[in-house]
Formats: sequence, C-alpha cells, structure tokens
Amino acid sequence: MSAKWHYCSNQFLIATENSFKLMLILMKDHAARLRGGSADPDIAVLNSRFIPIEEAYTNAFGSWSNAKAFYKGATLAFKLLLKELSSKKIRDWDVQIQVVHSKDTEEYISLLPKGRNPFQKGSYEIIISHVGALSKTLELYPELAATKTDVENFYAQMLSTRATQQVKEALVKKNSEELEKARVETAITMYGNLGILMDKFRYNSEHVKRFFELHLIKSPPKDKNTYSGELAGGN
Repeated sequence: MSAKWHYCSNQFLIATENSFKLMLILMKDHAARLRGGSADPDIAVLNSRFIPIEEAYTNAFGSWSNAKAFYKGATLAFKLLLKELSSKKIRDWDVQIQVVHSKDTEEYISLLPKGRNPFQKGSYEIIISHVGALSKTLELYPELAATKTDVENFYAQMLSTRATQQVKEALVKKNSEELEKARVETAITMYGNLGILMDKFRYNSEHVKRFFELHLIKSPPKDKNTYSGELAGGN
C-alpha cells in the first residue's frame, strides 16, 4: 500500500489535533493576513468567505471557555464542601454523638460503624452516600435531633452543589463537541485557501507563506494548549 501523499494531508487539521487554543491562534493569524492582503481582489474573496469561519470558531471557543470556567467554579464549590465535611463537620457530628453514646456502645457503632474515615476518603458519590446514610440512621435517635438537622441540611447542600457541578460538566462536554466540529471546519477551509493560494502564486510559491504561520503548523509546540507566543500577522 502506497504512503499518503503529503499534499493530500490537511496539515491544519493535524497540527491542531487536541488543541483548540492552537487552532484559535493559527486561525486568527490567517484571518489577519487575509485582511491585510484584501486589496488584491482574489485575496478579498478568500477574506470574505473566511469571515464567517473566523466568527463561528471564535464564538464556539468563547462558549467552551466560559463553560470550563463555570465548571471549574462549581467543582471548587463542591471540593470546599468536602473539605468542610472531612475537617469540621464529621468531627462535630462525632463529638455530638459521643456526648450521648460513647464509642463502645451499640448506638455509636450503628451511627458511625467505621468512624470518621468514610466521610474523609473515597469517591464523591460514596462520600455523599455516607452522609445520606447517617442522616437516615439519625432518625432513630430523637436525642440527637439537632445533629440530625445539621446532617440533613449539609446532605441537601452536597446534593445540590454536586448536581450543579455535573450540569456544568455536561455543558463543557457539549461545547467541546461543538468546538471540535468548528475546528475541523476551520481546518478544512484553511486547507482550501491554501489550494487557492498555491494556484494563484504557482509561479512564485514563496508568496503563499505570507498567509500562514508555517513554523507552528510544521512544528507545533509540545504543549499546544499553553502556547502563548506572538505571531507576525496575528492579534
């Protein structure tokens, strides 16, 4: 089987794989270079057809970035609850239970069979389930009504905060999928522009270089998602 001809490979698609940020940088740079050369009627046509591509990718990238920021905030809120649970809440509940039922009693063991550990280690869902289970078991001990109320309220807060986090997580996934479609469409359009430019400058191919940041396309940075260098034609 013969190897794929280099010119049949979309280098814009390959270079920006797994990097929405690098595509944003290359796309903005290409758009700026087209605008700069639009005094030429042929380049003006490419510029006009690339404007909606640039807008679509920019908007998709913005939505994805915002969704990630909201998810990050929601995750932090939930982690703060977990920290409060593991350091303060379970300590307080444990102490309150021991005031009424010492550690060596059947009542204490039924409430906290493994002590504080299940409330301090484990997956999110397992930890939440332990708080819910404690709330339910406390219904059998009216002498611990105040503790039960506190556990119930904290359990409800954990459920609500976790649900919000999961909604934001789903939004990130949805926007990521939409941005990936926009990345592919942008790469395909840039590949098409390359073909038109190659035809236009077929007698002097050096001019094609003016419209692309070849260094980043040919040698993408190792960490494509943190690259922050400036481009000659970019913003």
